[in-house]
Amino acid sequence: TQRYRRGGRAALMEILLTGGSGFIGGHLARALAEAGHRVRIYDLRAPADARDSHVADVRDADALARALAGVDLDVMALALRAT
Repeated sequence: TQRYRRGGRAALMEILLTGGSGFIGGHLARALAEAGHRVRIYDLRAPADARDSHVADVRDADALARALAGVDLDVMALALRAT
């Protein structure tokens, strides 16, 4: 993908979408992909479609760091539940 450049035309971004398997995250992932961005999903469960995904807990710092490698933008669309 192209990287963002100042002053140039809009470029594609590599986006990590945490919570991307949920209702809102799924719609957001689809819209971002349709706009031409490359979307990675990071969630406790795999997305229903065949998107690039990382199945892990957001509280797992090492897994999150690996998922963030090469990402231009992290969009948080997750919900935390109290136990």
